[in-house]
Amino acid sequence: MVTSPFAGFIFGALLMFLLFVTLHRFTPHVVHSLFGKLQIFSAAWMAHSHGTNDAQKTTGIITLALFYRHEGGQLRSSAWRA
Repeated sequence: MVTSPFAGFIFGALLMFLLFVTLHRFTPHVVHSLFGKLQIFSAAWMAHSHGTNDAQKTTGIITLALFYRHEGGQLRSSAWRA
């Protein structure tokens, strides 16, 4: 938790420096069209990764309900015992 923000800052600064060195000779129109297409890809990736967590949330709720209902293999309520 302590080092990850610093590592992210260093990695981001290094990436920005590499992009600046690589793209400084291109015209703004070329850079804009390139990053415009990449932005569509990154938005699609973000939407996909956001949707993949939905099943995990549902499974967690079902597991919590089953755990609450059963205590050590025995039912909590006597109404369910036949």
